Amino acid sequence: MSLDLGYGSGGHLATMAAVEAMWGREQDARRHAAEALAAAQQPGSWFPAIVIDWTLGLIDLAAGQPAEAAGRLLAITGPEYPGRNPVIALEAMPDAVEAGVRAGLDDQAAIRLETFRALVAAAPAQPRLALLARCDALTGARDPDQAFGEAIARAAGLPPLQRARTELLYGEWLRRQRRRTDSRVHLRAALESFRTLGAVPWAGPCRG
Repeated sequence: MSLDLGYGSGGHLATMAAVEAMWGREQDARRHAAEALAAAQQPGSWFPAIVIDWTLGLIDLAAGQPAEAAGRLLAITGPEYPGRNPVIALEAMPDAVEAGVRAGLDDQAAIRLETFRALVAAAPAQPRLALLARCDALTGARDPDQAFGEAIARAAGLPPLQRARTELLYGEWLRRQRRRTDSRVHLRAALESFRTLGAVPWAGPCRG
């Protein structure tokens, strides 16, 4: 229908891929993302390829492949990315920071964090402040306990998946600190949200 109306299909395919990745249908997600990327590269396409690269990075992150996710997400948020879109790069920055930390690329994650901090300072909306606090916690730029607490306190304006991811990351950090009673509170909250969303891949770590 989108093609018949002349709107193209890249955006719809990218959205399908993101939803399929959340549901754990990784092969379908990658196939539709590849189709979206091909559509975006066609002459006359208005849909930016950076969105598909972001989607592919999230697919890798959800699939537990942090090195692959970091490769994509750090690339699209860097100044050298061809066809860079500053608005999309801003929105993708928290995912790039998380992927970088999970992949052990702490220096690159810290660079993205400081870029994100400057951008948020220029437009300090509550959801962005929540994600900035989460990034501070992940990188150790601030006391993680305080930063995660702030991220959760400010998270009301975030989409449910992002709120659940914050709960998961805090719960994982608490578990590494051997604060298992505290960790279960946040991991349980994350698990309930992921189950409601049908976000199968994200729910797995909550049970670890």
